[in-house]
Amino acid sequence: RISMSASVMGKPLLLAALSSCFAIADAAALLPPAGVRAPNLRTAACASAAVPPRAAVRAMFGLGGRDDKAAAEAAAAAAAAVAAMEAAKTPAPAGPATLPTPKTISDAKTNFQAAYRRPVGPIAQGFVNEMLSSCTVAMASPSFQYNQIFALGLVTLCDTFLEGTASEREKEELRDAIIRALGFSVAEVLADSASLRSSAEGCGTEAALLASPPLADIAAMPAVPPFKYSYAFGAGLLALMPLVGVEQSAEAIDRWCGAINISSKKLVKDWAFFESSIDKLAEARVMLAEMKAAAKRKEAAKLKEQAEAAAKEADEAEAAAKANA
Repeated sequence: RISMSASVMGKPLLLAALSSCFAIADAAALLPPAGVRAPNLRTAACASAAVPPRAAVRAMFGLGGRDDKAAAEAAAAAAAAVAAMEAAKTPAPAGPATLPTPKTISDAKTNFQAAYRRPVGPIAQGFVNEMLSSCTVAMASPSFQYNQIFALGLVTLCDTFLEGTASEREKEELRDAIIRALGFSVAEVLADSASLRSSAEGCGTEAALLASPPLADIAAMPAVPPFKYSYAFGAGLLALMPLVGVEQSAEAIDRWCGAINISSKKLVKDWAFFESSIDKLAEARVMLAEMKAAAKRKEAAKLKEQAEAAAKEADEAEAAAKANA
């Protein structure tokens, strides 16, 4: 709450406060929608006043004409924008306890929005879309079967690609929302993933693991209808290899797929995509960090320049006052 005048507050401090508030208003204007079809914060905060976010902030400081009706409306709109931003920081209430198995990618995205109930960052959004799309398409096949390998792959992909894109709590919430959006139980998927990982570590050798469930069960399945491969299943197989001392490679993939009687072609392709995506994600994180650092340096330099100009103006005013005394 800032109601001081520039003469009391001090021009440098006022400029810094204004700059911060401008940044808040601009950030509010760029925030994505909070709901499925809700208007964005810029519309919610500024449309009624018909002014840009910065004008609304100026109205909050009484810099736009205290008797101007539009300024008063802008002030209220800016306050609403700040309140909306604060609300966005608060964890959203839990969505429905259970969600139906999606029949289409659109159904999966609707489920995800119902489960997560708030915007997703740009980097994480790409991964969420990929998981919802690839898993939903695989699940639509009559020959799709959920198993522990699929569970391990789903959890491994989430742990890998959501790392560093959000806080630990947000990462878990995104993972859980993806699982629920696909119609699975979070507790069951996490338990199956942990159980298979523990069993694989207990096997100790590649041969023992390939001869044990669920890998042996897949090998014993009839050739018709063919086993439905999925990206998550492939990621699960790749995650199992290091647990028994096998280095991921095209040769290892051919050997494992041959042992369980499935084609290795898709897994080799997905392995290459997986490795490439990890590299691209790392590059995106570095670029994002550099952009944030550059923005902070630019803002700091701007504030320093404004403060120096204000200090110079104050010195000149003081010198003039002494000369006239």
